[in-house]
Amino acid sequence: MLDREESCVAFENSKLDLVITDSVVRSPFFDTSIFVTYSFIVVNQSETTLNLVIEESPDRVHTFEDFTQTIKPFETQIIVPKRFAKYTRLAFVNPSPNVKAHVRLFFQAQTYRCTNPSE
Repeated sequence: MLDREESCVAFENSKLDLVITDSVVRSPFFDTSIFVTYSFIVVNQSETTLNLVIEESPDRVHTFEDFTQTIKPFETQIIVPKRFAKYTRLAFVNPSPNVKAHVRLFFQAQTYRCTNPSE
């Protein structure tokens, strides 16, 4: 088994806290083009159900909807996009805009960074 210094796999971990007060709040775009495997972990820290829309984009201008999903109050879900484009972002739709919702979003990804292809 390889220890961490010898591994060719690099791990990315980002965390973002969002407050959803309007009907729709979008995360920033994540450049997913360099990753072999990636996922989003969404933690709904609120008493309201949220609708989640995965948006893909080739250029951060033109977007298409990958799929939608419901996140129940105080639920944690792992989200893996079904399609691929260079950029991915998550849009949170609050069906109760008079209720402030809090979301913790993790982006976790792996890529290979070996300098020698035989490694």
